[in-house]
Amino acid sequence: SATFGSGVTSIGSYAFQNSALTSVTIPDSGTSISSSAFAGATSLTSATFGSGVTSIGSSAFYGATSLTSVTIPDSVTSIGSNAFYGATSLTSVTFGSGLISIGESAFQSTALTSLMIPNSVTTIGSYAFRNLTSLTSLTLGSGITSVGYRAFNNICNSTDNNLISAELNLSIIPEYLLQYCSQLSSLTLGDSVTSIGSHAFENTA
Repeated sequence: SATFGSGVTSIGSYAFQNSALTSVTIPDSGTSISSSAFAGATSLTSATFGSGVTSIGSSAFYGATSLTSVTIPDSVTSIGSNAFYGATSLTSVTFGSGLISIGESAFQSTALTSLMIPNSVTTIGSYAFRNLTSLTSLTLGSGITSVGYRAFNNICNSTDNNLISAELNLSIIPEYLLQYCSQLSSLTLGDSVTSIGSHAFENTA
């Protein structure tokens, strides 16, 4: 395990890549976690972020296959591309109210069961939540103005269809958003919705 002193302000790129750490605590003094800082740390089960962290770099926890849950503090404004890509045991993530952008493939191929994007988020990168086949509920906030190509691709497919409820408050619902979600039984569209993209709800229940 690693607990950093109160003077640490940043963790550099590849600092603990492929380490055997099982838990890490970032102090309130920490402001940034650089790219690939904990990539490949396959034994890491717990990561706690202090209230001073403002950014989580690209691939920071890429392939952290034992990580089960993450709470992003209100101080974090951006999550980089591939930040938690392939964290295949990650079932829960809680986003803080200060988050603005979520990078490309940031949570691709994780095991999230519930996803709530806060109203503060404006940008979601391409494939950010691709292959979340364990997802049962989805809530998208009203602040989203840009959704990348197939950001939610393959939440549902021919064999995995676990999504049962969705609340969509964004103004433009992107194409292919909930395609093939045959178990979807509850869908709420917020007052801010102005357009619905092609194939957005194709082959839903």
